[in-house]
Amino acid sequence: MATSTQAVVAIANVSNGPGTVLDSQYLGWISQVRAAGHRVKGYVHTSYGARAASAVLADMDTWHRLYGVDDFFIDEASVKSSDVSYYRNLLATAVGVNASRRFMLNPGAAPDPAYFGLQPGIEVLVFEQPWSAYNSSTSLPASLDAFASQCWIMALSASQADMLQAAAIARSRRFAGFFATDVSFTTGLPSYWAQQAALAVCAS
Repeated sequence: MATSTQAVVAIANVSNGPGTVLDSQYLGWISQVRAAGHRVKGYVHTSYGARAASAVLADMDTWHRLYGVDDFFIDEASVKSSDVSYYRNLLATAVGVNASRRFMLNPGAAPDPAYFGLQPGIEVLVFEQPWSAYNSSTSLPASLDAFASQCWIMALSASQADMLQAAAIARSRRFAGFFATDVSFTTGLPSYWAQQAALAVCAS
């Protein structure tokens, strides 16, 4: 990742979040990727709005304290309009602690449009499924065009041809970015990583 010539975003996940103690290997990896000019997001999860906001905020504080990370990948985000207030309050409190914090929500599907206005510059992962589930008429609705520069897609179980299709769609829709993989996250980078990294730049 550090040697990529295109700007990439890496998601760091020590133990379903930052863990509780410093992991020197993660610190070294995060430092190397950031020194190369890439963004590193710390993983936190919200259990679709059911997790206590205090626990999510504590994870953010730990990411900052242990690794100096203030850019967060918020997994298990809700898509429901009824949960917008949970995320609005959560993020408002988070930036109240540190105004430099940045966020990407991962509902894995197109959420209620209000989510795109929770914070300036917020990003949203609007597709996270095996690419075989992608449907051109329903998976990425036209309503997302109004928020294209905030949208990311993630294609799982994706062949090289699938990756190229996902890249083309992200670029044509002027989305912020995309990621595809043909292996599990714990296995390593996808077999076509070098080609994907070269295509990584989209709207940004």
